Amino acid sequence: MEKVKALLSNNNFSEALLLLLEYVKKNPDDIDVIFHLGKVYFYLKEYSKSFDCFHRILNTKNIDNNLLLWSKYFIANIIKFKEPQKALDLLISIREINSNDINKEINLLIYEILKDVQLFNFQGQYDRTIELYKKYFSCVSKDDKFLFNKFLNEYEIASKQTILKSKPRSMLVILSNVCNINCIMCGQRHEKRTIMGNKFINLIKENVMFLEKIIWQGGEPFLYPNFEDLLIFFSKNKKLKQIVITNFLLLDEKIMEFIIKNKINLVISVDGAKKDTYEQIRKGASFDKIISNLNSYNEILKKHNIEKGTLQINFVVMKENYKEIAEIIEFAHKYNIEKITFIKCFHYIEDKGKNLSIENLQEIKNILLPLAYKKAREYSIIIDNQLDSIFDSLQDISNQVQNKAVNNNDILYCHLPWQEITISYENIIKANCLCLKEDYYNKENINSLMDLWNSKIFVNLRKNIIDNNLKNCSSNCMFIDKSYLKPNF
Repeated sequence: MEKVKALLSNNNFSEALLLLLEYVKKNPDDIDVIFHLGKVYFYLKEYSKSFDCFHRILNTKNIDNNLLLWSKYFIANIIKFKEPQKALDLLISIREINSNDINKEINLLIYEILKDVQLFNFQGQYDRTIELYKKYFSCVSKDDKFLFNKFLNEYEIASKQTILKSKPRSMLVILSNVCNINCIMCGQRHEKRTIMGNKFINLIKENVMFLEKIIWQGGEPFLYPNFEDLLIFFSKNKKLKQIVITNFLLLDEKIMEFIIKNKINLVISVDGAKKDTYEQIRKGASFDKIISNLNSYNEILKKHNIEKGTLQINFVVMKENYKEIAEIIEFAHKYNIEKITFIKCFHYIEDKGKNLSIENLQEIKNILLPLAYKKAREYSIIIDNQLDSIFDSLQDISNQVQNKAVNNNDILYCHLPWQEITISYENIIKANCLCLKEDYYNKENINSLMDLWNSKIFVNLRKNIIDNNLKNCSSNCMFIDKSYLKPNF
């Protein structure tokens, strides 16, 4: 066995296997030989044979405790991808061996368990989330602040807490109203240039270790002072998905390199597949500059042998551009863009002359969208369609959502106020940019993000959702594609 152990220490598994198989023929009941045979099969990725060896050890009477614990350790590693909860139970039971490594693996398996937790919460099976929380939360290492916060947050959703101990996991940060173009449908006023102060920026930074998603928005984010420094700071959290909503006109190759290297998602506002349409809607923008930047971005991808970047198009559908719904799919395919979101134009509602007519809506629904989906399937482009609300009256849809809430009294119809916070340059704080249509939080006497997170407005919003009361909900929010609310794994 000394020779076998020497071979194992040098990762010479094939030779060790041959020796062990000879030993087993002569000593079929030698548990030490069976254990090392199981190890060799494990390292050779012959997991079925490895499992049989360790399972045999578990069923042996009067076994050495250390051998038993290590056998459980290897079994846990064999089954963790198919049965993560069973593997987690095994690892928890054997913490006394190699405890530092065991604790790391326990945390990794709890990340897997959290996928079930998120799914249970999404489906309204809150009792199952609470059960898993009670069983495993005490095993989470507090050193992993991200995991600790995420698990606690899912529990607070399931147990319908209104004052939270967990921190926000998602943020929309509207940095300023400063922009280099003037879009005809923009809801922001640009007469007075306003930017977010350092106080809120510092509060956001203090929350970085708990975040899984942050969306940067303007105005134009790349006009915010030292915005690139913010991207660099938040890129240090490798669990964090950064999304920048941009008109893509101001980026140079240096920042594109950084964005690609750090897998930062860019959502590019392109509301026309043709030059005339795009420049009519986005006053002051250059279609040629967008094309030039897209070409530069794709050249950088090629230089780094990356097939796909993380580009998405936001296409705001209005009277001026709706006929290009299918053409924008061709545009996306040409410039290697993987996803398109079709968005309702919110800011024309008061101007009836600019609204899409019934005939326009029928053409979108019955002809243009089906054609867009057909092209998207052909090119493997993802469509996020947020247009359903324009095909029905607001009152009808609102009633449908209200009825759904009433018919499912125990299921929260929205989880956003437990997970997400929007912070604006105007000192306006909301759960989501479409929430709280009549109220906002606008005060200077705050000392921490939790002052905002558990402010009266947030607590009341959570209470309203628990009571199935749509009082503070924007009807527009109800129309967002349901996939937006699905767990982000």
